[in-house]
Amino acid sequence: MALALSLSIVQDVKAASFVTAGSLNIARRYHTATVLPNGKVLVPGGFNAPDSPQASADIYDPSAGTWSSAGTMSSARAGHMAVHLQDGRILVMGGLDTPPGATASVDIYTE
Repeated sequence: MALALSLSIVQDVKAASFVTAGSLNIARRYHTATVLPNGKVLVPGGFNAPDSPQASADIYDPSAGTWSSAGTMSSARAGHMAVHLQDGRILVMGGLDTPPGATASVDIYTE
C-alpha cells in the first residue's frame, strides 16, 4: 500500500522596502538601539564625529515617526551594551569613554 502526501504552501509575499524615519538628534555610531515596552526605541551613546563618545540618548516613536531627547547618561560611552530588564527599564553598561578607555559605569533608563 502506497501513501501519497501532497503539501502546498501559499505565502503572501510583499516586496521589502525602506522609507525615511527622520534623523537622530546627533549622528551616532557604535551605539545600541533597544525597543521599550511601549514600542518606542531607545538609542543611547555612541561616537559622533570626530570620535567623541556621547552621554546623550534619543528616543524614536514609530507611531508618530519622531525623534526626541531621552536625557543624558552619567558617562559618555560608545561600544557599550544595553539590556532590557524584566521590569521594562534599560540597563546601559560599559563601553569606551573619553579619552578612549573602558568605563565601568552603569546607567538605568526609566521612562
